[in-house]
Amino acid sequence: MPLLSADPAAFPVDPPADTTDPAIVAAHDWAAFSALTEMTDHWARPGWSDGSRAYYWMLTFPDDQPLKDLARHCQESLAPLGLDPVPLDALHITLADIGSPDTITPDQLDSLAQESEPLLPAAFSLRATPLTGSRGAVRLSLAPWTPLLRLHRALSEAGATVALPPSNSTCRLPFAPQ
Repeated sequence: MPLLSADPAAFPVDPPADTTDPAIVAAHDWAAFSALTEMTDHWARPGWSDGSRAYYWMLTFPDDQPLKDLARHCQESLAPLGLDPVPLDALHITLADIGSPDTITPDQLDSLAQESEPLLPAAFSLRATPLTGSRGAVRLSLAPWTPLLRLHRALSEAGATVALPPSNSTCRLPFAPQ
C-alpha cells in the first residue's frame, strides 16, 4: 500500500514515483516547481490576520552547520529577488498544523505531547538535495520522504487520541487510506 496518493490541494499534486530515492524526489520537486507560472506570498494565509498564531509540528536543525552554510549560500544567491529568508537559526520542516491557541487548550497540548512520544519512529537522517520550491516558498528538496511520512502519520495518530481534528500536512504529504 503506498503511503501517498494524489491530492489536488497538495504541492506537488502527485507524489514522486519513489519516496526513498533522493534523485527521484529532487527531479520530481523540480519538475513541479518548474511548471508553476507564479508564486504566492508564503505569509499571506487565507483567513489569517496580523497577529494570527498557530501551533505546528516542526523539525528544527539548530546544530546542523553544513545545512546552515548551504542555506546561507542559497539565500545570498537569491538575495536580488527580494525574498524573505528564513533566519539560519530557524531552519525547519513544517510537518503538520495542530491548531490555533483559540481552539487548543494547554491541557490538550500536554496530552498531545504525552501521546506522541511512544508513537514516534526511530531517529532518521534526511538529505537536503537541490534547491527547488513550491507555490509559496523557495526551499531545498528533502529525501528520503518515507521517514517523514511515518513521522507525520504518528503525529496524526497522536492528535486523534486527544480528539484534535485531523492534521492537514502543511508540507503537503497526503496519506492514502489504509
